[in-house]
Amino acid sequence: REVYRQPGSRFAAEFLGQCNFLTGAVTRGPDGTAVLTAPEFPVGVVVHGAREGATATIAVRPEDIELAPAAQGTHPGTKGIVLDAAYHGDHYMYLVEVGTARLSVQSRRELARGPAWLCIPPGAAALVD
Repeated sequence: REVYRQPGSRFAAEFLGQCNFLTGAVTRGPDGTAVLTAPEFPVGVVVHGAREGATATIAVRPEDIELAPAAQGTHPGTKGIVLDAAYHGDHYMYLVEVGTARLSVQSRRELARGPAWLCIPPGAAALVD
């Protein structure tokens, strides 16, 4: 469980299941937390253990990304486009385009193709080498 949640390396993250990777600059947020700002997530992703000023890569599991329809207004995240959906019984797997990246997102919520909001909650992202 610990290695799944905090894999430490890209190899370990991919070995233990599907994972999304984002690379960006680490800055200090208004509340003092480290925030990774990537072109795909300009609002930033809270990252524990990162040093300010460094470039870092994070791993985020598909089940840890929150996904909401764009019609529900604005959300604390970034806008993406649902490109594809697959029903897996108790959840859906989505392919979502955010900027130039394509992310795998798992959700129990059924969404149509098109605009959507994505959010990576604090603690969901793990630093990887």
